[in-house]
Amino acid sequence: MKPLTIFLGDLTYDTVSLSTDSNPLNIGYVAAYSKKLLGTDVDIRLFKYISDLEEALYVSRPDVLGLSNYCWCERISLELFDLAKTLNPDVITVWGGPNFPTDREAQTTYLENRQAVDFYLPMEGEIPFYNLVQKLFESLGSANGVASIKDEPIPGCVTNTRGNVMFGSSVNRLKSLDEIPSPYLEGLLDPFFDGRLKPRVQTSRGCPFSCTFCVDGSSAVNKVHRFSLERIKEELLYIAENVPPETETLGISDLNFGMNSRDLDISDAIVELQDRFGYPRKVMMQTGKNSKEKIIKTVRKLSNSIDLLMSVQSMDDQVLENVGRKNISKEQMIALAPTIREANLRTASEVIVGLPGSTYESDVETLRTLVNAGMDRVEAYTLMLLNGAPLTAKKERMRWEFLTKYRILPRDFVELQSGKKVLEIEEVVVGSNTLSFLEYIELRKLALLVFSVTHGVVFDPILKYIRLHKLEPFQLPYRMLQKLPALGGALPEAIESFGKDTADELWDSAEDIETYYQDSDAYQRLLDGKEGFNVIQVHHANIVATHMTEILHLASNVVKELLEEAKLLNKDNQAQFDEIISYCAGLSYNILSIDENQPNPEATLTYDISSWIKSSVETPLSAFTFEEPVTAIFDRKSENVQTIKKQLEIYGDTKIGRAQALKENSSYQYMEKSFVASLDAALIRRTKVPVTEASKKIFSQR
Repeated sequence: MKPLTIFLGDLTYDTVSLSTDSNPLNIGYVAAYSKKLLGTDVDIRLFKYISDLEEALYVSRPDVLGLSNYCWCERISLELFDLAKTLNPDVITVWGGPNFPTDREAQTTYLENRQAVDFYLPMEGEIPFYNLVQKLFESLGSANGVASIKDEPIPGCVTNTRGNVMFGSSVNRLKSLDEIPSPYLEGLLDPFFDGRLKPRVQTSRGCPFSCTFCVDGSSAVNKVHRFSLERIKEELLYIAENVPPETETLGISDLNFGMNSRDLDISDAIVELQDRFGYPRKVMMQTGKNSKEKIIKTVRKLSNSIDLLMSVQSMDDQVLENVGRKNISKEQMIALAPTIREANLRTASEVIVGLPGSTYESDVETLRTLVNAGMDRVEAYTLMLLNGAPLTAKKERMRWEFLTKYRILPRDFVELQSGKKVLEIEEVVVGSNTLSFLEYIELRKLALLVFSVTHGVVFDPILKYIRLHKLEPFQLPYRMLQKLPALGGALPEAIESFGKDTADELWDSAEDIETYYQDSDAYQRLLDGKEGFNVIQVHHANIVATHMTEILHLASNVVKELLEEAKLLNKDNQAQFDEIISYCAGLSYNILSIDENQPNPEATLTYDISSWIKSSVETPLSAFTFEEPVTAIFDRKSENVQTIKKQLEIYGDTKIGRAQALKENSSYQYMEKSFVASLDAALIRRTKVPVTEASKKIFSQR
């Protein structure tokens, strides 16, 4: 008997920009486990790109099509299931992943409305998928053929037949994850070392926390299981030996990296690869939600490659209780600041606007706490209602009186060969019984300003100067937003445009979105980047690219106002801060340009600001006075421009692609090497010549 042909896909859109850029490690595990147990009885092919799978379905006729189900690939998976069924009615379609309701009644309704799906694997997929394929082999030899596979439940699988949904018995999760062969060491992921996708490794599975807004908050996966350290080291070495030179990032898929003591050994292994191969330059990971001291110790050796993620979602105790989450306290966060600085770590924190019970005031207070605590990057997200998250349940919606709308997931749309336009759509909370819609819009504007002043390193000197004088850092973005309406120029218009886009991206139903964009003219607006983009990322990139002079001028006015209110504004302080603004203008000059021949901005400096930035908080700027004023040339080396070029080749040289590139280069090391090489004092060429007329012109244009 010929082997079963199995197609497995973990799909990403790349119509205007690469949307999800991680390699398909998840289906790699499923394939490796099945091949281990079934050997040559199965022929398995893996897919990441939609066009590749669509073309393969027209050319071939797989016996089984299995696809992952996340919020960013749900609708395209259903379309390709439909296509596969049209081309081969006997194909078995299998869906798996966390984007699935939690209770059986909702699961039944979900599958009854998706008849192209034969089976759903709601938990870890290796064992259930093997059980399903084994059952398929048995059915092929029966009188009714492949149809008999649905005659009785299969352990670990939900069977979907018209008018009848059957639930198989639960299967135990694998405790020894090494029972799954490595898809890297088996060569299954070699085709995805393509220069676009990021390799990632998983060292453990499961999450001990129970946050109700998260699909990983289920009690079924609270127990954490691990791959062996030896296995992880072998995979890391394999990746480093095979990754193409244009790929600089490694992802770690764990939900809480750094909380286990052996994670220190994994960090050591990554550092060894960096020393030996120069890879990875950047490490993407979700660090643990508590045990921050242990996490800092674990990841400090990777300080030039990562941001220490201290996600809080909210700092309001009642809101946290409403969603079943426990956070690091404000006091603990502040107490950790010296340790974080000593470890040379950049920090990042995430907030969710509109959580149950949150108000405008409580969300503002959360942002205030994080900025004042010295978080280097603060991002605020809109609350999404995800299938599989307890918060999505009907009783929770009614309890909090959620006002929900629908919007396109950024960059997630495609036109298939049939002419059908497919878009991924998410449901988001934009109001509740404690938060109005207008307050939601205002919070989003504030979130944009907070993101702009905490993202990267351009505003670091300004924020440090504020802290040095015992002023409140949060007042910088907060007052900037308050002052915008009275300003002239393009910056207020840009912020109002952001508010308009924030409202305009919202629809009353998913069906309205899908119907509207079937029109060719409407769909062209998606292709042109006029709609369907990440609003906060694109508008932030627009600020960075075109409004830095205005935003720095506004920041200067706010800081001088704060100094004056504190009776600290004098001639010396004003001169110092004016020089800091000039320095920040040099840092932010044309940071997304790929023109290696562009002129480098210059500034006359009395103070060694680049060294002062790295000193303790209490050190005054006057302690870093040059013996005599120098001309600082903000010099970008060729390698920095090449990094930007690589990112734009991956994501596209469009406003959406540039926003993606800016997001990718948010860590300290990347900002230093890619955008502002001048952060390293050695890269500022100090001379004793006056500022040239050419450099004066550059600054006047800013």
